[in-house]
Amino acid sequence: MIYIDYKINISTFNIMRTSAQRGRMAIVGVGYEGSIELVDNGGNRTTKTYQLRATTPAEAITAIASIASSLDAITNASIVGYKASQVFAEDALVFPSGDVQIENQALVRVSIADNPLKSATFSVPAPVIGIFTGVIGGSANVVDIADADLVTYSNEFKATGSAFISDGEDLDFMVSGKRIHRKSRNG
Repeated sequence: MIYIDYKINISTFNIMRTSAQRGRMAIVGVGYEGSIELVDNGGNRTTKTYQLRATTPAEAITAIASIASSLDAITNASIVGYKASQVFAEDALVFPSGDVQIENQALVRVSIADNPLKSATFSVPAPVIGIFTGVIGGSANVVDIADADLVTYSNEFKATGSAFISDGEDLDFMVSGKRIHRKSRNG
């Protein structure tokens, strides 16, 4: 089996060299991975990477598109692009307006399915205020784990979703969440 790398820019297909042309013949497919790049209004970028359940390139593209849509509903950052066996890039990027910083994040702790003693976390860069329990005071720092858009995004990591939460494991349920600030040297 020869694995082919794809690179797609909007509607232009640029098929890169195959593994055989690079001199590597023993490469086999082991799954699919997708990533989503986000940017804040200062031009600072961050990338979220997902281990996908897909078994074909078409399924991988569908899965990462679904995750991007779910993530977009719960972040103020702009999605620059996403990739899954193929790279998709935004050709008309617009920085978000207002005070949008990817260093400000919602950190959500979740329970791992079939292992009640194990937990994991996921973060949302530049979260929208709607996923918090309030808009001012202490409640503006507490994630509302019942928020419909956040539930939709978290469902992407369940057994019926598009990706694993961590190490091939499934999310069981969200436990809690809080606002955090991650350090950045970008300003």
